[in-house]
Amino acid sequence: MVNGVVIDVDTEELSTWAYVEIMGHSRIAGRISERKFGVNVMLQIDVPDGESGFSHTELFGPSGRGI
Repeated sequence: MVNGVVIDVDTEELSTWAYVEIMGHSRIAGRISERKFGVNVMLQIDVPDGESGFSHTELFGPSGRGI
């Protein structure tokens, strides 16, 4: 449970809003989803620009920052 939202681990797709901290170094808030690249699954974070839409997207793999 994250802030009152239950995330079902058996759900095929992940798509929700979150504040993510990566190993105490990177802090990012945005819409998170999964992206598959070959055999790797990465966490995609779409960062809003404060208006409508997104300013940029960041990808994180199992070992940290991705593309």
